[in-house]
Amino acid sequence: MPAPIKKLAEKILKESKHVSIAKKDITNTNITQSYYVVEEYERDDALMRLFDFKNPSKSIVFCKMKRDVDRLATYLVSQGYSAKGLHGDMEQRQREEVIRSFKASSIEVLVATDVAARGLDVSDVTHVFNYQLPFDAEPYVHRIGRTGRAGKKGVAVSIVSPSEFRSLKKIQADVGAKMEAKIVPSIDDVKNKNQDGFVNKIKNQKIDDTVCDLIDSLKEDFALSTIAYKLATILANQTKVKGKNSIGKSQKDIEFLLERMKNDRGGNGGGRNRRGGRGGNYKGNRNSSGGGRSRDGGSRDGGSRGGSRDGGSRDSRGGSRGGGSRDSRGGSRGGSRNAR
Repeated sequence: MPAPIKKLAEKILKESKHVSIAKKDITNTNITQSYYVVEEYERDDALMRLFDFKNPSKSIVFCKMKRDVDRLATYLVSQGYSAKGLHGDMEQRQREEVIRSFKASSIEVLVATDVAARGLDVSDVTHVFNYQLPFDAEPYVHRIGRTGRAGKKGVAVSIVSPSEFRSLKKIQADVGAKMEAKIVPSIDDVKNKNQDGFVNKIKNQKIDDTVCDLIDSLKEDFALSTIAYKLATILANQTKVKGKNSIGKSQKDIEFLLERMKNDRGGNGGGRNRRGGRGGNYKGNRNSSGGGRSRDGGSRDGGSRGGSRDGGSRDSRGGSRGGGSRDSRGGSRGGSRNAR
């Protein structure tokens, strides 16, 4: 609370009490929060790469604008995802149908505006993606609160452009939770993670008796190791990673943005005074006390200033320039120009 308001309250109110709420309890501690810094044109590529890397079973992608919801839902469907949009321009019947399909896991990705952040109760959402940051902390808290429900772990990911960096830091300060800066995974990162997943699947996979005849027939033409290599190649090709290898800002770029924001916050924008013209502030920089300032042996005659400066005195309140009087409150320059 600002000090003047607090002082006024103490003056007017009797036995007033000051109540503050700790920010550390605003968000669910079961939710892991992180952000990725990308250029504006890289948002779609970054989202696809994060889907490939994190492999969410059920997720919500939040956008600011309704048109972005429609466009992104269509784009995800074109990329092979089961996705639908949800926003305020849809009829009530349509919204209910989409929510019912999402709860029943008929669709795996829900693309929504903040209209879905409040009151949407789906317990098995594993990931929340902020395709764009909200305007302030409150909708951010409601967005990420759609995951990590019923005691489960959740993941909240924000895709941020450099122009949103200040908003991100403000939300982080208001929420009071740690948001870790990360680098968008490369194609090799995704492949390596998928490979680890293949190994675990093979270890845990029970053998189906119906495939024994198939393997026996293949053994007539190939060695067992060759059969295994071919089967592993088929599995790897089923999860082909699209897009360019490097997406978004590097760790060094993110550190530079953080450092620049600190410096901008601490500086005052330099010492330039727009009221002082080219020579500075006439009321402060030239002669703040009204004393004289002489220029001996120098002349200035450009035809536009009204004559010469030669041995004349200059006072910010009433000196002379070229024989004419100058008063910063209302005098003339060269006898014809008013300072204001």
